[in-house]
Amino acid sequence: MSSTAANSVDIKVKFSRKGKVLCRVFEITKEAKFGNFLKLLKIRYRIGAYEEVELFHHDEENELVIISSDSELSRVLRNSEPNQKIKFELQLIESNLKAKIRYPDSLIGEVDDIIEVTFESKYLVSKSKKKGDIWGTKVYTDDSDLLRALFHRYSIKTSNDPPPYDIITKVKILPGQMFYRASENNGIMSGEYGPWDANSFEFRNIRYEQLHQFGGESGDDDELINELTKKLKE
Repeated sequence: MSSTAANSVDIKVKFSRKGKVLCRVFEITKEAKFGNFLKLLKIRYRIGAYEEVELFHHDEENELVIISSDSELSRVLRNSEPNQKIKFELQLIESNLKAKIRYPDSLIGEVDDIIEVTFESKYLVSKSKKKGDIWGTKVYTDDSDLLRALFHRYSIKTSNDPPPYDIITKVKILPGQMFYRASENNGIMSGEYGPWDANSFEFRNIRYEQLHQFGGESGDDDELINELTKKLKE
């Protein structure tokens, strides 16, 4: 048996949508990265980029154990028995996504709503970090500038030229807070404020979307699948 074969495992992944159950079998290396694996599964099952999923492993007692990191995935793969087909299950996370907006549109919604915000490439430049006011740290007043809050919350490299990607985030609307803490983060200073009788917001996640990415044609998806599959077998 080759070293490559000895280091590979067969896995079976179950996914359900609208009452239809789909199962696929994959061969991956025991050193497979969680992010690459999840990306491949979302493409194979045609799950939208904005849809959130969770990955579970069926353990020896057939209990569902959530997998959310490289180390957790590696532990399952390395502890598998020879010739054992490891069972996983992919589940959609129910989302209360209420709207999608593009910056500089304002957040409009109720407390606990999730809003998807797209920041186009043309705004992701160095001069944008100097525009707009923000109050708070991690949780911001709802009249804070969304883009400047994004730069304050996350370390995002910029230059004078727009990058080859947009940034898409999910923002949760929160109630007004009694106090908003000022802080300097990523070279940006936020203000202190409170109490605030309107709403607040926080960023839940961030992803980069290439302006010229795979997915426009079926052949592009095949190319990306081949690329990810290769990484999972390396």
